Amino acid sequence: MEAKPDPWNTHEWYNRRLEIQPGKPQMQRYCIRCGRNFVDDLWCDERYAAHAAIFHFERLADEVTARWLIEPCPGTHLPSDDDDRKLLNDASRIEQSVNGSRSISAERPSSVTPISALRRRSG
Repeated sequence: MEAKPDPWNTHEWYNRRLEIQPGKPQMQRYCIRCGRNFVDDLWCDERYAAHAAIFHFERLADEVTARWLIEPCPGTHLPSDDDDRKLLNDASRIEQSVNGSRSISAERPSSVTPISALRRRSG
C-alpha cells in the first residue's frame, strides 16, 4: 500500500522571510503553481492562509486555512480561491496607526494548529 502524499508537500513553494513588525519574524510561503499564500508566524508558532497585500497580510478565515492545509496543490489558480481570499478571520483586525500605516492585530484562535505540530505530522 502506497502512503498518501502530505498535501503541504504537493505545492511548489517560494519562501520569503519577513519582519513587518519589529521583533515578529514571519515566513511567507507562496505556491508558484496555484497562487495560495500562507504565513508562518515564527513569533507565535502558527501557520495560516493569507491574502498578501503590499505591506501586510490579511489573515483568512480559519475554515479556509483548515481546508487549504489538507488539500493537495490544485496545480493551477482556482477561481474558488478568489472567493476564499475574501473570507477574513474574525480575530484579525486591521488597525490604523497614528502615522496612517496599517498593521495586523490577531488573537490566536483555538482552531489554529501550531507550526510545530504541523512539522511533526509531515515528518
